[in-house]
Amino acid sequence: MLYKLKSTLFLLFFSVAFVCTGYGQDQIILNSGDTLTGRITRETKNLLYFRHNIKGITSDAKVEKSTVLKWTYHNVPDQGPDENDVPPIAMTTRNDRDQGVFPSFPAGERFRGSISGGLGYLLGDTDEAEKSLTGQGVPAEDAKNYYNELVLGYSGTASLHYRVSREYWIGAHYLGFYSKANMTTYFDDGGMYRFYGDIGERYFVNFTGLSLSSAVWLGRKKQWAYHAAYSVGPAFYRNETEVMHQQVLFKGVTLGQNLSLGLEYFITPKISVSTDFSLFRATLRKVKITTEGGTQEVDLDKESYENLSRADLTAGFVFYF
Repeated sequence: MLYKLKSTLFLLFFSVAFVCTGYGQDQIILNSGDTLTGRITRETKNLLYFRHNIKGITSDAKVEKSTVLKWTYHNVPDQGPDENDVPPIAMTTRNDRDQGVFPSFPAGERFRGSISGGLGYLLGDTDEAEKSLTGQGVPAEDAKNYYNELVLGYSGTASLHYRVSREYWIGAHYLGFYSKANMTTYFDDGGMYRFYGDIGERYFVNFTGLSLSSAVWLGRKKQWAYHAAYSVGPAFYRNETEVMHQQVLFKGVTLGQNLSLGLEYFITPKISVSTDFSLFRATLRKVKITTEGGTQEVDLDKESYENLSRADLTAGFVFYF
């Protein structure tokens, strides 16, 4: 008798577990990555009706299919007489708008990281700087070639953003720029002496800012994406100059802004290659000058402000995780 009782309890427990498993909750996964659980009671052309239970309180709700990535049935929905009702074809249905979505479409990933490198071009006017060199006896052609070399340099970027909605992200953005120029020429001290030797500069600008980014996926398969980002933060300037073996260091900090536009192409399920064009803007009004004799801070005249603005063209990789 005891054996039969144990067997009966076991079969009853097994049957309840089987039934509960067979009637699990339906799931609706939104484009934002959020998941709604409950029971889908009805499906129409544009809407999903569902019933969910929160702390013992049952309520009915509906959601537009345009906001849904996919939904999963564990129960057969109640089909009413509405002529727009659509019966379920399979246990899992994907939104018609996203049929054939590329596997790397980052619907639920919360973080976006990127790294890239390329070329940068300084946008400041170099006419006054060229005149200053020619005024010291440097040939005009040498002065022009010198600054043509200095304004073109190397740019590198890195960023990390957190998704706050389907298309918007906030985070941090880093940009680095480096260029250099060097020439061997002669100087005239304005009198009877002329000096011959090297002139050179190594030019650095590092920027780190708070960034707001937006991304829009393109095409039916969502294999392409367009993004834009705006960043604001401190820009750190450093210029190491050497004239006839005399070294001078210029340093300064100012507020910088960066606007970038880019296009992505997904190559693996969470990785894309990206090409970006960006405009960086900053103006230096105060500089710290260090020589062998010491350091002094100088407020620049308006005509002598150092324009750090530039345009960058970079390429790299974007990671979603």
